[in-house]
Amino acid sequence: MKGGRPQVAVEDFRLAQRAALDCIPAMRRTVLDTLLAGHAISDAPGPKSTLHYAVEELEGLGLLEGGELSKLSIGLLDRGLITRV
Repeated sequence: MKGGRPQVAVEDFRLAQRAALDCIPAMRRTVLDTLLAGHAISDAPGPKSTLHYAVEELEGLGLLEGGELSKLSIGLLDRGLITRV
């Protein structure tokens, strides 16, 4: 544990969350951040072909369904495992 604590603290969880989010490929993260901010994927910056590939990858991972956040993503949001922008 960070700081020699016997239990995980909120700050430990936030650090792990930040590390995980920082590991998401940039265009996938852009798509997710755009949707989490309440915008459509078409509002995301970047080449449309690259966005298309990122959306396909996120759908393959189960994080998007039909260009929107999937039930899995919404469940992670509801449980506080990811946060809205």
